[in-house]
Amino acid sequence: MKLYNYDDYVDIDLGYEMFAIGTSNDETTNRILSNGVKLRAQYILFSREKFAFGAGFNIGYAKKNLSLYWKNYEVDFDNLPEGINGNELSMYLEKGFLGPSICFKGKGWGRNFQQTKITLAYEFALNNKAWESDTFKLKNQIKEPNTQQLVLNVIFGL
Repeated sequence: MKLYNYDDYVDIDLGYEMFAIGTSNDETTNRILSNGVKLRAQYILFSREKFAFGAGFNIGYAKKNLSLYWKNYEVDFDNLPEGINGNELSMYLEKGFLGPSICFKGKGWGRNFQQTKITLAYEFALNNKAWESDTFKLKNQIKEPNTQQLVLNVIFGL
């Protein structure tokens, strides 16, 4: 008896992403932390007992935070200059993304016969915002024009 018809359905998942990187040299240290959410929806075009294939879209939001620190920064608390900003510059960038995607699902694979889903998407930026800061004003705007990204996402059960 077949309880679920795999021939005609929409597969939707919601994901959280986090990315962190840091570099350093003799003068400075910088760190980038990126957080975001993605909604992936695919219409399953065909399905067999052990696999399925679908096409759909990804939509997402991401916020990148950049912190730049100067090393060997000295502060004299007895003689603080006006408008001191410290040894850190912090900026952030918010982007929305939308793009087509395809997915391949393997059913009954792995140790506990869980489902594995691989999604490949090409996302386009919905906005072209400049980097911003809550702690200082930028005289020259820094933009990342024509931002597209190729995204490979793998979901598997443990």
